[in-house]
This record gives sequence, C-alpha cells and structure tokens, in this order.
Amino acid sequence: MSSSARQRQWAEHQIEKLTARIQELRAFVATLDEYEAGTSRNGHRPPFTRTHSRRPRAHGTSLPDQLAEILARAGANGLTTREVWTQTDQSKPVVSIAAELFRQAKHGRRGIVKVGRGRYAVRGGSS
Repeated sequence: MSSSARQRQWAEHQIEKLTARIQELRAFVATLDEYEAGTSRNGHRPPFTRTHSRRPRAHGTSLPDQLAEILARAGANGLTTREVWTQTDQSKPVVSIAAELFRQAKHGRRGIVKVGRGRYAVRGGSS
C-alpha cells in the first residue's frame, strides 16, 4: 500500500469518526430543544434535578443548635470543647466542634459566649 493510499484511508477513517460525533451532538441538541420546549419524548416535562444532594440532618437540628442545647444544660460554668464533643454523637471531629463554638461565640449567636480558655457557655443558661 502506497503512502498516499494510507493517507487516504486515514482521512476517510477520521471523516467517519467526526461524522459519528456530529450525529451525537445533533441528538444532544435535540434533547436540549425538547427540554426547553417543556416536554420529553414521553410527553412529560423532565424532572428538575438539583446540582447537589440535600440530605436531611441526622438529628433534625443543626450543629450550632445542638451545641447551644448542650451548653444550656451545663449551666453558667460551661464546658470545654472536649466535654461538648463527648455529649454530641461524635460523628464530627473535635476540631470542627471547637471551630463552630469559636464562630458562634465570636458572632454572639445562640447566646454562646466564651467563659474561659477553651470553655463556652450559653448566656443566661441554667445553673
């Protein structure tokens, strides 16, 4: 087989591959057109898909709410971050508990205040 015959065969193969890719893209454009029109092939609107999954919270309350509840039960002396962590479900590392307590105290949210080195309490908590 001569060099020009091989080149011709290669070029024809490339054309076949590109033609197949063009058909795939046309099918994709048709699908987009159907979606924009509001119906799919079976006559129903495609379902809305989220970009991220929404998992329900394990305990029904957010971590800051859990921390405020734990600290409210502890009283005015408060608890250290490790003591708070032992009263949670311990699914999060103690560092994330410490960071969340620091953040809540910094912004004064949920009444969480820093009462000592590494100790937090809820303002007006039960004694």
